[in-house]
Amino acid sequence: MWRSKKFLVIALSVAVLVVGSIGGIALAQTEGSDGSQTGGIYERAAAILADDGVSVTAEQLKDAFTQAKGDMRSEALTKRPEALAKRLQAMVDAGKITQEEADEYRQWLESKPDGSFGFKSRGGFRGMRKMHGSKAPALTTE
Repeated sequence: MWRSKKFLVIALSVAVLVVGSIGGIALAQTEGSDGSQTGGIYERAAAILADDGVSVTAEQLKDAFTQAKGDMRSEALTKRPEALAKRLQAMVDAGKITQEEADEYRQWLESKPDGSFGFKSRGGFRGMRKMHGSKAPALTTE
C-alpha cells in the first residue's frame, strides 16, 4: 500500500513538472505580429488602450518607447561626466583613492573610444578592472 502511494505521488509530481514546463515553453514562444517576442506586449497594451477609448497601434507604441528610450539615454549621457566627477571627488574626500588616481582614471576613461563595438557593457565602477583587464587603473570602492 505504501509503495503504491509513493509511486502515485512521484508520478503526479513528474506530470505536474512536465505540464508546467511545456506551458512555460509555450508562453515563452509567443511572438507579436512583427515576429519579435516583445511585440506581443505592444499589441496587448494597444488593445488595453483601445478598450479605454484611446486609438493607438502597436507600431506607434513601439516607436514611442524607442524614442523615449533614446531620449533617456541621451539625457543620461549628458549627466554622466557630472556624476563621475561627483563620485570620484567623494572617493577622494573619503580617502579611498588619491586625487592623482582620480585624475588618472578620468584620463583613462576619456581616452577610450566611443561605442561598445556591438558588446553590451555594464560600465560604471563595478567590475571595471575585471571588464577591461589590467589596463584600467585600480579603483575600488571598498
